[in-house]
Amino acid sequence: MNSLSDNTKYQKTIALVAFFLLLLGIGRMFSLVTHSPVLGYANSYDMIRLQACHQIWPADDGIDITSGTPAAPIHRYALDKKVKTPCFPSSELLFTGTAIELAKLKNHITGEKLVSIKMIGFVKAFFLTITILIAQLYFLRRNNTTAMVVNAITALIALSDPGVTLYFNTFYSEFSAVYFLYLSLIGIVFLADAQCHITRLLPLLAGLLGLGFSMPQHAPLAFFIGLLLAGYLQFSAKKWGGALIILLFSALPLTLQSSGFLSSNDKSLDFANKVNFTGSALSLTQQPDKLLNNLQLPDSCKVLAGKNWYNKEVQDKKYCPELSAANHPKISIALLKDPALLVTFLQNSAPSLKNWVFDLYGQVEGEKTGTAIQHQASIDNVLRVTPGAVFLFMALLPALLSIIVLLIGKLRSGICYTFLLYSLLVFAIQAAVFFLALSTSGITGLAKNLHLYIPLLLPPLVLTPAALYQLIFYTNEPEKN
Repeated sequence: MNSLSDNTKYQKTIALVAFFLLLLGIGRMFSLVTHSPVLGYANSYDMIRLQACHQIWPADDGIDITSGTPAAPIHRYALDKKVKTPCFPSSELLFTGTAIELAKLKNHITGEKLVSIKMIGFVKAFFLTITILIAQLYFLRRNNTTAMVVNAITALIALSDPGVTLYFNTFYSEFSAVYFLYLSLIGIVFLADAQCHITRLLPLLAGLLGLGFSMPQHAPLAFFIGLLLAGYLQFSAKKWGGALIILLFSALPLTLQSSGFLSSNDKSLDFANKVNFTGSALSLTQQPDKLLNNLQLPDSCKVLAGKNWYNKEVQDKKYCPELSAANHPKISIALLKDPALLVTFLQNSAPSLKNWVFDLYGQVEGEKTGTAIQHQASIDNVLRVTPGAVFLFMALLPALLSIIVLLIGKLRSGICYTFLLYSLLVFAIQAAVFFLALSTSGITGLAKNLHLYIPLLLPPLVLTPAALYQLIFYTNEPEKN
């Protein structure tokens, strides 16, 4: 009796600590959104593609709204200017569109005419906060303190860090990728508890759709996650109906993108990414002829070695026009055919992994290339002094431990099995994120393409020790039906 009472007290204490950590994380989010001067990534030009969907542009007449303003973020925007430039469709429009409509309503009441970028940031922070809280309350109701701790630590260390929150006060699409990946991971837990009940599938389906539509390079990631889940449901639980629904939803963004239905995909951006990949791959490979053969490119493309699209000579002389015919599946296959190049890419990726708070653009309003870390702490300071091998260790150790325990143990069901399986799933997603980032643009711009990687490191690092603890100290744990 006393043992049961002590365990209940222990569970309540853990739950309270988890809620405290979570609230600290939420406080960090809103402290950045409301900070004066504005904190957020400046416009490298990429923001223009999303602004075009709303026709919202910097209010300052002295700013050329057809070019980037990478020195510092801009506070106020106007809706009365029109610019002919392609709209880049993205699930990010859900957040920016909601914020702009709220700003219009506020302006109707107050008589203001301009839109503050902080309204965009507030809406994103609100959506993320509500989702985090709903997940935490769900775990509390299920008496799953381990999930509560994982959720709280992820919120405090990753989701509320400037590595994520600097995208709040912007028109970049990276926030929607982070948000919908997080929603997908929460949706997987709902799916496991609900045994494919259609209403409990909704968070996962919304997460996969939103992730796939956030950015072109994340459409394959959403499909990969859906494929893993569909395969698991079919072969382990014979839930073919749920597996088919998940597969269809996860494949939709990739299907529309591959078919050309999303016709506003930026061909110039696509070509630039191919140039960046080819240039960095040629500079690292020991077999350039083999690489060009795999990509079906002529020898003349060797001139790209060590170059990227930001090199003015590359743009002016239009090197390797044959790259326009190369598609991303072909690039991915070429990378898989050359394991030595893949390993070399991995060895050269450490600086990008340490550069989570992307430092090429200004982050403080009114300051030229100012850094937000001067105003708000970030784990980026720790990442920059962490040896590159540690990142590999942090990813591989939980996965290896999970595989070993699952192979030699007698775990058929129960909470240990669930924790370890979830850790392996997240590890597989980490690997997919890394591979897709490399195949998108090589080493060039890898730091920005890896913005999903750091949040994915945390769940396995908490879940795997928790599973081992359960296995060692609670060997008589009852199995789930």
